[in-house]
Parts: sequence; C-alpha cells; structure tokens
Amino acid sequence: MRHAVIFSSFVPETEVALSLSKYYLDLLETYHKDSDIYLGINTGSGPTWRKMLRDSTLKLNIAEVDPKLHVNSDVSGFQAALDLLRQSHHRYDYYWFGHTKGVSHSADAQLTSLLDELERNFWSKRLYVEEHCSPEVYGVFGSHFMPASNSHSDISEFLKSVYPSPFKHIGYITTYTFFGLTSGALDPFLERADDLFFNQNLINHSGLSRYFFEGGFSWISDFVGLEPFFTAEYKSKNPSATLGLCHPMLLADNQEKVRSLIEAWRQDKADFAYTGWPVGVGSTVHYDGNIYELPEFIEQFPHLTITLDDIGLCLASDRASSSHNFLVKYEKIFAPFREQDINILHIGTRPKESLRMWTYFFRSANIIAVDEEGTPELLGERIRIEIGDQGDAAFMSAIARRYQPKIVIDDGSHISNKQISSLQTLLPLIGHGGLYVVEDLHTCVDRLRQFYTRDSEMTILDYLLKMLRYYSPENDSDRHQDDEFVNFCAKNVYNIGFFNKMAVIELNPA
Repeated sequence: MRHAVIFSSFVPETEVALSLSKYYLDLLETYHKDSDIYLGINTGSGPTWRKMLRDSTLKLNIAEVDPKLHVNSDVSGFQAALDLLRQSHHRYDYYWFGHTKGVSHSADAQLTSLLDELERNFWSKRLYVEEHCSPEVYGVFGSHFMPASNSHSDISEFLKSVYPSPFKHIGYITTYTFFGLTSGALDPFLERADDLFFNQNLINHSGLSRYFFEGGFSWISDFVGLEPFFTAEYKSKNPSATLGLCHPMLLADNQEKVRSLIEAWRQDKADFAYTGWPVGVGSTVHYDGNIYELPEFIEQFPHLTITLDDIGLCLASDRASSSHNFLVKYEKIFAPFREQDINILHIGTRPKESLRMWTYFFRSANIIAVDEEGTPELLGERIRIEIGDQGDAAFMSAIARRYQPKIVIDDGSHISNKQISSLQTLLPLIGHGGLYVVEDLHTCVDRLRQFYTRDSEMTILDYLLKMLRYYSPENDSDRHQDDEFVNFCAKNVYNIGFFNKMAVIELNPA
C-alpha cells in the first residue's frame, strides 16, 4: 500500500513553534518515514524551519505558499501541498492530513494531551487502516469526528461548484484537522476539480472559513458516496449519546452522534439534508451560525433535547461525564420531577454556578442551598442560600419543615457524623416518593476515610450499608423498636441504590 502525507506548516521563529515543529518531524519520521510527504510552508515561517526541513531525511516535497493565497490558517498550506501533489501526477492508496497545530499558542498540558491522543489513535493506525479501511467503501478516516454546528451549505455549494457531485454531505467535521482520505475520495477530486480551487485565495475570494479543512474539505468523500472510517472505537458512558448537545471533548459521544448521521445519510445520499447539531462551547451553545448563552438557547429551542449532562458540561460541573459522571444517572432518577413545582434541598453551595444547573433542568423547582459559610442570599428567582451547619439537627429540621423538599442532595462537608445527622434528620421529612442523594462516597475509603470520618465511629457509606437491613423483610430481628429512624426506614424506604460514588434512597410512593 502506498501512503502520502499532506501537511500544512506555519513555523515562526519562536521557542514554542520550533519545539513543536521538531515534534511533528519526529512524528512523521516514526510513522511515515517511507511515505511521500507534500508539505506547504505558509508565509511567515522562519529560516530555522526551512533548515530543519533541508536537514531531514524524510521524503519531502515542499511547496512555498504563494503570497496571494496566504491566510491566517492552515488552508493555504494545504492548498499548496495539494497542488504540488496534483501536478506530480503521483497517486496513492491513503493520504494523511496534518498541520503544525499549536505553534501560534503557548504550550500547555491540554495540547500535549491532544497530541498524545492523536498519535495513539490516528497517526499510529497505519496498518489498521490498510487492513480495514477499503478505498472502495470508505473515503475519509480519522479519530476525532463530531457533528458540525450548522448545515454549512455555503461550503457544500462551493465544493460542488468546483467539484460537481450528485450526493449530499453528511455533516461531520474532522476536529483539529487531522484526518485521512483514501484514493477513492481524493484521486477523483485531483483529476476533476476546477483549477480555481488551487489558484485562488479560498477565504478572501470564496468566503470560506479559516476552518475549511477542518470542517468541509473531507466532504469530497461524501460527494462520491463513500463513508467515514473510525480509526479508534471509543466507548460512551452515556446510553443517550445520540441525544442532546455535542461537546468537543466527548469523543465517544461524538462518535455515536456521527454514526447516527451516517446511518441517516445512507438511506438517501442524494437528498439527505443536514441542518446542524447544537455544540456546547464553554457556557455557550453554537447552533445554525449563531452563539447563544445556555439559558437563552434552552428557552429559544424548547423542541431540541438538552440533557442534564449537557447543562453540566456547559457549566463545567464536576458532576458531568467529563469528571464524576453523576448527571447521566440523575437524568433518569429526576426525570419524573422535571416539570413539577417542588423544592430541592442542596447541601453545599460550591461552586454556585452548579446550583444554576438545576434551574436549567427543572422547569419550576426552587433550589434551597445550605452552607456553613457566607451570607443568606438569593441567586435569581429560584435559588435561595441559607447559612448553617448540616450537622445541626435543629437547624436542618427547621429548614426542612419550612421548605418541605421533595429531593435532598448532600454534597456538603462530606464529614461522616454530619452526613449521618443530616440523613437521620431530613429523610423522615421529605415525604412519600421523595429522594435523598449522598454524593462522593469515595471519601469513605482509602486515604480519605480517616480525614472525613474524624470522631465518627462509621462513615456515611458504612451507615448506608447498615440501613440496607432496616427495610429488608428478611431482617426483622435487626430492627430496634425504640429507634424511630430505624422504624421509619423499615416502613418507608423503598430502595437504596449505589451508583458510581453516590447513593440514592427512594421513599415509598404515597
């Protein structure tokens, strides 16, 4: 099998750029030492980069970007490299696209992690691609596919103007612009595409985005009816991965979403109409060419599914699937309450932004948050903060009797005797069908146990396991007739479930 690399480079005379450029040369040396490499050098690259290329033992074919094509992105470098390939009349089975990502920014751990991920699941997959990615079936391959935030009909129309096709695009983007094309996709384009594609400034003259090669160019594969191929199979933690927002960091969920698009496209490649998929970026949602604040998007598009995990990811909650992964479970157990006018007692207030998450998910619920520090305050119309110690039974009892919560979430001190006190005080006061949740049970084991247990004889986890006997019909002898809490549990607890560092206690319905 013959392989070629299409590489766009921009390497100014900075320490970060030169360090990263060495990384990319070493990467190509490792995985494509025997491949022909077509490399475009963008305007602004310094002499050190050119010397590094001259000294390299790689099979380099170098094209300097024409100044009239220069743009502040990888687009012109790819154009120059592709034009050099086209004029060479050499053809290959597989074409690997990459660029000097990160050279214009400060080096950080996030970039390092991304490059490691790409090396592991893209660049190192050469033999896997040869064995499984047939150019007769697949046209584009990569590890980081995700749905585009809008239809990008302008990109599709431009590509069809230089490369007419009967088929529609699927709607994915090749995130970070590391992807491959098979001969089945790229060779016809090189033979038939209009010269304008290679000889004009695509951004200034065609109005395309500087992200054209990340989100658009690979659609030439769709245009000839070939499917995307995944060089890595990610396993999603989310059974509803094909619903809700798209988040760039959730590779497995994005893969499931793209698979659903491919399946729909297969049914009618000529008339498939991709309309866009909302993408969560920080606390905003990008959709259909616009950027919305999260609450604005929820209000404006009530017909679109927004999951609780989506909300948590947008608000950088540690409960989201990027961290503790509580919210996927919460979505299920809280679903019956989503439209109800109830009160939710939340023990712990940090970070306060996390409290707003609940108001975005529950349509009418009020959130009463308790913390030991700070001052009482209102956060918007539906969040009230009360100050007090969760281990103070009188205070917690007064709060519960005043607000009558249907759901209690303990994410407070994590100190065992206080958690046990809160549980004993509040559980009998939340009423039939209520829920009591204790988070972060990992504080009850290993090194954290001693710190959080302190003067208590048992952890909250020990206590919850003991409670399992209280409501089990097989253990009547273990119940203590003089213990009101034990008797309450025996008569009213419907279920105690343990899920991924949290426990959920369900009370019997009315």
